[in-house]
Amino acid sequence: MVLCFVLPWAFAMAGPLISAPATAEPPEEPALTVTTDTAEYCKALSQRIAGIISGAAEPPSEEVSHLLAEGQRLCDDGRPRPGIARLRRVLLMLRPPGE
Repeated sequence: MVLCFVLPWAFAMAGPLISAPATAEPPEEPALTVTTDTAEYCKALSQRIAGIISGAAEPPSEEVSHLLAEGQRLCDDGRPRPGIARLRRVLLMLRPPGE
């Protein structure tokens, strides 16, 4: 039979042994949105961008306007992947600084 002795200071160095009780409900996480390279997603991005632009105090820059038009044209031509890439870039450009 092996006896093991633990010194009292060992518990102090180990930190707390009891953690806080678990909450009844986990914190809410934002709903995940599944996106695909489809014409529907192109349209959703375009509508989102239009809402941002219409609520802005200033008109969009020439670069934003050009990328938006190019992205929409690519989506309309059946090339959603490059169109979505440009529309996403527009969203990044329209994001307020520090966000």
